[in-house]
Amino acid sequence: MAEGLTKLLASNTANDQFYEMAVKIRTGKSGLPPTVERAARAVLSDRSLVRRFDAARELSRELTQHEEADAAWKSTAVATTIYSEIGVTRALAVNETGEIARKRVERLVNELRQLITRVIKIEYEILQGEKGELEEDVKAEAETRGASHVKDISNVRIDDEHEFWPFLGEYWRDELGYYRYKLLNKCAHGSAGPEGAPAGGGEQAPVQEGDESSGESSAPAPAPESAPAPAAE
Repeated sequence: MAEGLTKLLASNTANDQFYEMAVKIRTGKSGLPPTVERAARAVLSDRSLVRRFDAARELSRELTQHEEADAAWKSTAVATTIYSEIGVTRALAVNETGEIARKRVERLVNELRQLITRVIKIEYEILQGEKGELEEDVKAEAETRGASHVKDISNVRIDDEHEFWPFLGEYWRDELGYYRYKLLNKCAHGSAGPEGAPAGGGEQAPVQEGDESSGESSAPAPAPESAPAPAAE
């Protein structure tokens, strides 16, 4: 609709030309698409503009009567003066009415464009909201799936020569190089893990030594650092 009204304005640039088109729009004989004509007719139907159209039409009727009058009357000085004054008055009325009608249609086009912009913004906000909801669902599903793959590694088997301390982020100087930890396959169920990873989706890998990575540690009980070595006899 906005595009059709814009074409209407572009094809009738002069005020008197737009007046003639406005008269056709008001009578339903403009040849425009029905939706465009109805929209234009709606903004050209307020009372103040209708009075201007009526005044211009009445002046046109008086000019027509003068042209159809008796030739003897038209040749008189009075008739010539009246005809000239009516013609000038009608020209001014047509120009003013055409200008006002054009401004009404231009205002309608601007309002339609603003509404289209608002609709686009609302649709964008709706899509952004739906996108946020989908992202939250995916995040929650990923967290749930990740939590389901967490395995308990606290059941480390130790012998009589070792003691077990849960790893809390600290390192003991005399035990560096002797920490032990377990590797777990955290790949999704049914998917192939990396090369060398244990099969079975979550089974424990062999214990490895000599690594200082974080995890639950199993190391020999540390001796106090302040204890001196026994003297040789």
